Amino acid sequence: MRIWRPALWPGLLCLGKNDDNQTPGTCRTPATALAGLEAGPCDATLGQLCQSGLSCVADSLTLLPPAIIWTCVRVGSYLAGGACKPGFPEACASGNFCKTDKLLDPLSGTCTTIPAAGEACGSGLSQCQPGAACVDGICQNLAANGVSCPADAMCLSEYCGPSGGCEARVPCR
Repeated sequence: MRIWRPALWPGLLCLGKNDDNQTPGTCRTPATALAGLEAGPCDATLGQLCQSGLSCVADSLTLLPPAIIWTCVRVGSYLAGGACKPGFPEACASGNFCKTDKLLDPLSGTCTTIPAAGEACGSGLSQCQPGAACVDGICQNLAANGVSCPADAMCLSEYCGPSGGCEARVPCR
């Protein structure tokens, strides 16, 4: 499933397209797509996101029909160590992510410090602190140019060259 993708027309986003269900999306301007107000509705799965500074969080679940109710909350409104709901972008205080129990209660969690190098990876977009990447479930520091690498994701430059070492990315390579 895709939440959004660039449209064929410059400046527009294709929102709500679902490749799995073969449903088309709708072209919108970024201003229209990012229009959700604080405490107002949003839906990250349909690309109906919140204004800058707000997070679209999975607030609650309805039973009939089964659906997630999404709400816009201020980014950073969930305190470190406090209760949280998963959202996009992250709504926990800076340096934290909403760690949930995906099996028992996927919509409730605790704001937890983003893992550093050497620690087990987190979840979602906040797997490791900046400067580290998740490799085989453990956060590892990114490598500088000239250091050996197994993949692009392990390099600060985001490019692991043909020699097996991190290199500067050259345009159109």
